[in-house]
Amino acid sequence: MTSNSKGSKGLNTLSNKQLERIIAEIDQAIEWHQSWYKQLLRSLISNVPANKHDLSDNAHTFCEFGQWFNKLPTDTKKLHPHFSEMGTAHQKMHQGAKVLLSLNEAKSAIPVSLLDQFHADLDTLRDLFEAVSYEFSDVLHTRDPLTGATDRTNLLSHLRKEHERCKRHSQR
Repeated sequence: MTSNSKGSKGLNTLSNKQLERIIAEIDQAIEWHQSWYKQLLRSLISNVPANKHDLSDNAHTFCEFGQWFNKLPTDTKKLHPHFSEMGTAHQKMHQGAKVLLSLNEAKSAIPVSLLDQFHADLDTLRDLFEAVSYEFSDVLHTRDPLTGATDRTNLLSHLRKEHERCKRHSQR
């Protein structure tokens, strides 16, 4: 997977400390969501009562990830296009969970198609978590840890691209 130039432009404006903080927060969000998923499975499989928030229309705002995501500054959410996709995927996944839990509480069978759709939505969200975390880490690891300047390997790659661009424009 390579850095998305559309997404990483904003990332390059962040300091190493800011990148490290956001990466740690994303990693924490992944852990929160994994814990939430385990609780969901307990409710669906073992008939442990569901968390009342998971049955609400705005369940995505109550889980720890949702609380963190909603507190993110708008500028941070604009750093990468996947943040907006993540918010949408997160909401959709919680809507699917609500349907599954509602059926379970009504002692109705859960259609395989609904469970499969829920897992597809969950996989989409996890893929977005990983993509954002990877790209933030990629930007961080192509910088000098002390100065934050682009490292030699990354600098040479950028110089080659600029050189090619200059050659194309000079041929016009």
